[in-house]
Amino acid sequence: PQRLAAHYCFLSGQQRIGKSSVVRKLHDGDYLSDNLTSPVRAVYTAFNGLNELAPSQIARHLVAEVYRQLEIEAPVETRGVAMDWLNSALAAAVAHLGNSRLLLIIDEFDAHIEAAQESHQPLAGYAPLASVLERRTDMAWLLVVRDVFVADAGFRSAVDSINLAAPRVALRNLEEHAALQLITAAKRSSGQTQGKGLDYDPAGGGRKSLEDEIFDYTGGNPYLIQLICKGLVDEALKRRRDRLTHADLDQQVRRLLADRGNLDHLGNRYVLRPPHNRLLATLAGSTDIREWLPLEALRTALLNSPGLTKLDEFRNSLHFLEQMGVVEVRYTRPDKVRIPIGIFHRWVENRIESGELPNAPALW
Repeated sequence: PQRLAAHYCFLSGQQRIGKSSVVRKLHDGDYLSDNLTSPVRAVYTAFNGLNELAPSQIARHLVAEVYRQLEIEAPVETRGVAMDWLNSALAAAVAHLGNSRLLLIIDEFDAHIEAAQESHQPLAGYAPLASVLERRTDMAWLLVVRDVFVADAGFRSAVDSINLAAPRVALRNLEEHAALQLITAAKRSSGQTQGKGLDYDPAGGGRKSLEDEIFDYTGGNPYLIQLICKGLVDEALKRRRDRLTHADLDQQVRRLLADRGNLDHLGNRYVLRPPHNRLLATLAGSTDIREWLPLEALRTALLNSPGLTKLDEFRNSLHFLEQMGVVEVRYTRPDKVRIPIGIFHRWVENRIESGELPNAPALW
């Protein structure tokens, strides 16, 4: 809550992790009124619906959304510099709210960066918008971006006119207890074959309970939890069964891995470019799902293999993949590393087998 009360901050996270859901709840629910000491009026909008990020288009879009959601008459657009008109319109909206602070939530703030870089087109709207953002200190801004915006300096260079040292809230996977609650809720709410919730296979035969294995495959990622649980429940209802088994989970994981679109948001082109791809392949090829590997073993193997020979490269790659949420590092004694999302671990293994990722160097 304190960060939301600041001039502006970033909310970052993986694609599909739930950033839009979180900010929509901020906009629609009572969280702000319950957790901030002074009243706030939130306005939600997104940049992915704009055709381009020209200054005039940004200005018109933001003015229209702010005034529509505040239910006041929008000012007539004036001739001249579009961002000057935006600045004055925001100032008038702030004055209209009196003691309430205006919070402008811009979802998909980085939506056009990738396409612009691929087409080598400049993004003319960010620098002028940055000047408005800096001038309007009497309101708050929440800018929602993907994890690559934070992790990749080249990606965010398009918006280097905006102060990237602003406070940032990182949206991560659920902790184990919260993830298990979500997994358990799926069987309670969806299984109606005999008027009760579905049962999950318990631990036994060398396997964990079904709930624990779902957690291992998803690493607490809410999108993946919902994807796996929905597939399991739909199959049980289709077959009029009241129990979900380990065999059901194995089949569901195979189905998800067979459809590239389910996990390509994790294994995107930023993650799979050198030298990150070699680090991922080595880690996946040397461990089982969610198994820790001594960091020194990974470092030694990579520094002695072709393609990644410098210590700085290794550190930078590890830090990048950690920020992208596909690698987890625990700095203990000894330091250790793993791929936290089990099904993504399997996805990487499949890409090694198909030749899309390099073969991992031997560690032992």
